Amino acid sequence: MISHYVVYFAIYSFMGWIYECFFAIATKHEWENRGFMFGPVIPIYGVGGVSIMILLRVCELHHLTPSVWQLFLIGAFGSVILEFSTHLFLEKMFHAYWWDYSNMPFNIQGRVCLPYTICFGGAAILVAKVIAPFTVHMVAWMPDLLFEGLAFLFVAIFAMDLALTVSILADFDRKVASVDESFNQTMEKVIEGSKAAMSRAIFTREWFANYLSGLDSIKKGALKRMRGYRNPKVEKNNMDEFFSSLKNHLPKMKQ
Repeated sequence: MISHYVVYFAIYSFMGWIYECFFAIATKHEWENRGFMFGPVIPIYGVGGVSIMILLRVCELHHLTPSVWQLFLIGAFGSVILEFSTHLFLEKMFHAYWWDYSNMPFNIQGRVCLPYTICFGGAAILVAKVIAPFTVHMVAWMPDLLFEGLAFLFVAIFAMDLALTVSILADFDRKVASVDESFNQTMEKVIEGSKAAMSRAIFTREWFANYLSGLDSIKKGALKRMRGYRNPKVEKNNMDEFFSSLKNHLPKMKQ
């Protein structure tokens, strides 16, 4: 049974990735590999889809049939909890974020917003009434052994993808912290009037720009998917110019 839900998780994660990519094409008129990881999956959609399937299964065992409005409210409130907690966790882990609703009405810290909450509530109805039955029917012919094999394969690939992504983002965060510390120390000497320190400050910024430009395509791809970066440990008053340079280089990086 667990292997079945692992496969469903992979399917929904892939569906979410397709949706996000086509949404980017429709709104930005360009291809964009959306999501946190390298592979064609967005796990938050997998969690949401599987959660709806488990809910339906529990209701079926208790001979209950959730109404459309119940599904909508479950999907809406569930998406708020899932999006907010995921956004907060990723920002705490990597000081980065992959979506920002700050320009949307009725948003909470840019992590969730009312328009998308309503959309996810509608999506829960669509999943429960259309997508979940279709998904179950689509894989109904598969024997349990095949489910277990596919589940094992997906978990292995997912784990490697996750490990690679985490290592790249953690290394980038360390690099930023290191450059920030060096920059702040140098700026203290600049204030004291040291011309050598001024040259070093310029060199520090250029070094980081060269570091970004010299990254391989895999690392560039991981950083390019980030919507933004904010580290509370970074001294903003001394680093505005530094991060301006950072933002100027990231969009130029090709995956």
